[in-house]
Amino acid sequence: RLIGNFMRDRGNQFTLGTFIATYVYCLMILRTVRNAAPDEVSSSYDAFVPHLSILMALGLALASIGVLIYFIHHVPETINVGNIAAKIGKQLKQGITDSFPDVDVLSQSEQDHELSWKRTKDDLNHTKVAADSPGYIQALDEERLGEIARNRGLLIRVQYRPGDFVTINDAILDVWSDNRVNEHDVKELQACYAIGQHRTEHQNMLFLVDEMVEIIARALSPGINDPFTAITCLNWLKVGLAHFILHENEPNRPNPSDPIRVYPISFDRFVSAVFDQSRQYVCKDRNVALHVIEVLTETAAIVNPGPRRDSLIEQMEKLVDACGQSMSNEEGGQDVIERYKKAMQMLSDPDGYDKYRNTQSWFGGRS
Repeated sequence: RLIGNFMRDRGNQFTLGTFIATYVYCLMILRTVRNAAPDEVSSSYDAFVPHLSILMALGLALASIGVLIYFIHHVPETINVGNIAAKIGKQLKQGITDSFPDVDVLSQSEQDHELSWKRTKDDLNHTKVAADSPGYIQALDEERLGEIARNRGLLIRVQYRPGDFVTINDAILDVWSDNRVNEHDVKELQACYAIGQHRTEHQNMLFLVDEMVEIIARALSPGINDPFTAITCLNWLKVGLAHFILHENEPNRPNPSDPIRVYPISFDRFVSAVFDQSRQYVCKDRNVALHVIEVLTETAAIVNPGPRRDSLIEQMEKLVDACGQSMSNEEGGQDVIERYKKAMQMLSDPDGYDKYRNTQSWFGGRS
């Protein structure tokens, strides 16, 4: 998992480039240094030492020493698990921002278009566009897809998103049109997808969530048992959740005139990716389970009562049930139940929530 980050790091690239440049430069000037040949040799020549070039080589050697000192300091910082979690957390936040650009609310005419979309497609010819190669979808050119749909009068449903694995038999797009879609159009639609052998974080915020969950799983494995690394990851996932809530109501519209729009993932799917995947590891550790309830409580407090808050409360209930099956009261099971009851009491009374946060017993801070 770290190899890709290691090779993309600018500091590591600069260090490698400095060493290679010094080595190649020294080899190039070494061949020009020569002693004087004896006079009796027919091809005699004078001694030659490129002093300026050697001075430059010495300067590069000293620079390489300085870069080596920097590299020795930089590598431990790069592979520090706290820094890795922070970097993934910031990438997740940026990915959410990119998926939910700042746009105005849909106009009434666009809402009417959304309602008539399903009725319109029933009168058109339907074509399924399959993937042209197997692998992970790494990118989707939404702007180009919208341009094709607009120019050719197509209605398109996107069936697979970046991060999904597809085979050549999977229909990645459903297309409706007045006339049958020809082979040229199919090729153009397939070209809107970039498919590779690995998942990437580009256009795929869930991949970053999966990386965080993987760190949590490894940190809480019996051979490592490092709850504080898991708590660090949960803190950065909490940042992502809050950022998601602030941006969820803004649809993804690179071009408002496009007849199609690709909406980001839903809040429920995002919450499920964070907590459903990590629950089997979290429920076995008292400290991390308590922290998850704290994260869910503080996140639920910033959303209005409704489906999104209910989804967060449901995750708390699932965690309490899992903890009841995985740990006894002596191992912390009772502590989890008590914190859950306190969280529900706080969320049910907004005034009580603010009052409780100002006491020493507030579990979400150190007031």
